[in-house]
Amino acid sequence: RNRSKQNQAGAMATKRTETDTDTEWGRAIEKPGLDAENDAARSNDPVSQTIDIAIVGGGLVGLSVAIGLLKKMPELNVKIYERAPELRSQSQGILAIHPNGMNALNAIDPEIPKRVHEVGCERHIRTITNINADGTVKDTVLDTKGDLSGKFGQVAVGITWHNCQQVLASLVPMKDENIVTSHSLSHFVEGDKSVLLFFENGSTVKARILLACDGVFSVARRQLYPNESPIWFGQLNWGTVIKTSELPPNLHEKNGVHYFQHHGDPLWMSMLNDGGSGYTFWQFRVSDPEKSRELSGNNGRGGLGLPGVKEKLLRIAKESCGIVASAIEAIPESAIFERSIVGQSSLPTWLSPLGRVALVGDSAHGCHPNIAQGANSAFESAAAIVKVLCEEKESLVSALKLYESSRKPRADLVQNSANALGVSQASGTQIFDKDVAVDMMDWIRRGKDPMEHPPPQAVIEMLEHFDPLEAKGVSRLWSHKTEDI
Repeated sequence: RNRSKQNQAGAMATKRTETDTDTEWGRAIEKPGLDAENDAARSNDPVSQTIDIAIVGGGLVGLSVAIGLLKKMPELNVKIYERAPELRSQSQGILAIHPNGMNALNAIDPEIPKRVHEVGCERHIRTITNINADGTVKDTVLDTKGDLSGKFGQVAVGITWHNCQQVLASLVPMKDENIVTSHSLSHFVEGDKSVLLFFENGSTVKARILLACDGVFSVARRQLYPNESPIWFGQLNWGTVIKTSELPPNLHEKNGVHYFQHHGDPLWMSMLNDGGSGYTFWQFRVSDPEKSRELSGNNGRGGLGLPGVKEKLLRIAKESCGIVASAIEAIPESAIFERSIVGQSSLPTWLSPLGRVALVGDSAHGCHPNIAQGANSAFESAAAIVKVLCEEKESLVSALKLYESSRKPRADLVQNSANALGVSQASGTQIFDKDVAVDMMDWIRRGKDPMEHPPPQAVIEMLEHFDPLEAKGVSRLWSHKTEDI
């Protein structure tokens, strides 16, 4: 079924090029909602910049790619175009960088893991509290430091999203010149020798290649696949990053993660994580499409500081878990960010028809966050594209082809495994046997090439027939606006 869907997607891409608009730059894929004649006319607009490599998206992946390219190929003109007016000084999210992600960052620049360790915190202890429908509670404490260091020679590191972005931005050479803010991509026009990037502010940039690092709601991905949208797993998530000193004491261990799983109605999970630098990350996730919308402060569309959300979540937590309830009580409602849990389905190709545009990171293989591999897999892709561009600098288009052929098999396996385990969390059903899931996670964290070191056969066989959209409560999220989720 997955193969047939990929074939359909490939046919769709072929059909799309038949109705492309001819311009002096080549074939311009029509963007939904735009007038094709106006697109063609805009191809004659003055070009504000001409560069070698345009990176769209100043998030973690875009910054990582820029660090590697600017340090290893300083002769190239590389720019990052970020839609926000400035990089973040605060956030409501956290990431756990596992051994595969840390190894990828080290390959880009050994200074990155060093700085991440300084700002973030190592994950040493994981406490899992299972709350059954009958009210019985079971705690399990895991030595994650000993487990990961014994298997991989290093541990996972937790770091808040904004701190990670600031670390990466500080390592971008000439960052004030090479990170261009307030540039939101409208669409691109691809030619035989270059790509024209059109931004919402009216500026136009000409580049030899475009690297779309603009996340799960990628503008470039939508242009390449206009009939596809992200997958919603039927879950809503509420979270924040807060100073640990503002919370009641002892909600989590130092260097620890406290994970709560409620198996009653509604099905929910919560986490309290040490985020390093004096911060704690809290989240609360409900796995039921209808109940999620009932709890939402914006009919499931998400947002920051939505009125009434805190009271609703507190009511649920008080019924079954005092620790989570005490955390919610201490968090200002204005700091709680609501979002849908989304991912992407695998694509037949990450490249544009003429091969000058490549999807990188979440834009290519965004996945359910359950196994904390979204950022790690994205860092692997960043390292892969830096490597091939350095090796094939005489032909950037050839480098993008090599990037896809060398990176996509593993990224697809990680993406599909994450989505499968995400469906398991969302539905409360077990898809993989526990031992198989552990073996798969070990394979992912080792960063192995599936051609040389295949993952567990049971995983491969299960994924052959897995389609997240066939699971109960899972659907396409048809809105592409990031402010809507």
